Amino acid sequence: MRGGSGNWPARQLRLLRPGRSALARRWDRIEAVLALLAIGLCLAAIPVAAAAGADVYREQSALARQQGLERHPAIAIIQADAPEAPLTDIPSADEQVQAPATWTGADGLDRTAPIWVEPVTPAGSAQPIWLDRNDDLTTAPAGRATVLGSAVGAALAAGICCVAAALGGLAAGRLLLNRGRAASWTREWERFSGRPSRS
Repeated sequence: MRGGSGNWPARQLRLLRPGRSALARRWDRIEAVLALLAIGLCLAAIPVAAAAGADVYREQSALARQQGLERHPAIAIIQADAPEAPLTDIPSADEQVQAPATWTGADGLDRTAPIWVEPVTPAGSAQPIWLDRNDDLTTAPAGRATVLGSAVGAALAAGICCVAAALGGLAAGRLLLNRGRAASWTREWERFSGRPSRS
């Protein structure tokens, strides 16, 4: 079928080089420049995304190393049976509840606080935990998967922003150009026909 979507690349290539034809008016040349700028910005999204991902990877790797130095694993002992999981409309396989637990700090003193455990965990169970330099509860240091996930997310976000800006700018530019074309055609029709066109 003629004029289908399969001819779209060819039409875009002709748009980028309107040539010196009389049919290639000022509006076509401006649109060609806009298309070139949009393509350039889309291509620039690749190095921009790579740079953003690399920056976040370095930052998150440094943070993970710092957390590894400031945090250490320990074992807590559950002091009372953990309750059952609360009833919810959408049960979760990884749902946890809080139960009182005790652990011994580096100073030899026992500390007690509620920690997250599996439902109905019996009293006396050992539960791995992470502590900070003050032997207070904290989270585990960021792992490699977390660091990579943050870097990939940043790269995708940067790339999408560049492409969205390029396509949005091109769409807005074409909208304005189409209005200019319509106004130009209206003036030419009035000049050709000798009477104003109907709006």
